[in-house]
Amino acid sequence: MMNTLLNLLYGWKELTVTTNEQVYYKIKDQLAANHLKYQTNIVDQQSINRKRGTLLGNHHQKMYYIYVKKNTYNAAVHFIRQ
Repeated sequence: MMNTLLNLLYGWKELTVTTNEQVYYKIKDQLAANHLKYQTNIVDQQSINRKRGTLLGNHHQKMYYIYVKKNTYNAAVHFIRQ
């Protein structure tokens, strides 16, 4: 939650959230190839479930977040849709 607030305050906008690691790296590569600044955050859902005391079997899922500067958001969307 704090990362989201800081991103909003400092001009970053969430570009995508995915559970697919290949998609995550593909988008990062596209942004880098087009010289767009980005930030990432990876959240391990299993560790969150452990902190809450709820472990649902061997369900291990990571959430991959990618943020771009607000002023480059439209360009980033264009590049990842190609």
